[in-house]
Amino acid sequence: MDKKYTLQILGEKLPITSDQGDDYVDELYNTITATLNKIEEADKNSSMSKMTKSLYLAIFLADELLRSQKPARKKKSGNNAQ
Repeated sequence: MDKKYTLQILGEKLPITSDQGDDYVDELYNTITATLNKIEEADKNSSMSKMTKSLYLAIFLADELLRSQKPARKKKSGNNAQ
């Protein structure tokens, strides 16, 4: 059964629902905040906007997801990076 939670991330209260239980939601929150802490640590000398931090967070977590799904993934020659 889905349970409602509120996560506070980057000063914003975000309501979510999950059927995975309290431990899972705690791990989810801890993963997000630990990653944001790394991003903020790397940005000591400037002040990124919340949007920029969120985009870096999305890139970092998407990268981790893809790497975990296909650890033997071969590097492709073409990409969208500039």
